[in-house]
Amino acid sequence: MGYDIQEAFDEYPVVFVGTFETIETIKLKEEGWFSYSTMKAVTLVVEHSFKGMTAERVKITTRMDSAACGFPFVEQVKYAVFAFPDENGLHVGSCGPTIHMEKREEYYEDDRLNVTNFLSNQIST
Repeated sequence: MGYDIQEAFDEYPVVFVGTFETIETIKLKEEGWFSYSTMKAVTLVVEHSFKGMTAERVKITTRMDSAACGFPFVEQVKYAVFAFPDENGLHVGSCGPTIHMEKREEYYEDDRLNVTNFLSNQIST
């Protein structure tokens, strides 16, 4: 990931922790495109909002696969979500700092700990 997490936190207008609830496939007309794009619309239950979020549930769009910068959400998993608003609501991409909160894999662990520790410190301040 390689993010300066403070910089990412300051840059992203919506930051929250939430658990994946449902997913659906939708077609959206994106600004600047002539045809509709197939996207995933993921609903998450918001557990803690750090900024920009007051709802208990939120729907986020992401592209269908990681090759197109889609984020690989998995059912019943908790995520730290960093999202940007767009013309369709909120959007998350795989190149951003959104991260699985509990997945422990060697290549991923430093980034996961960096994000979770940073957000824990935001709660206590």
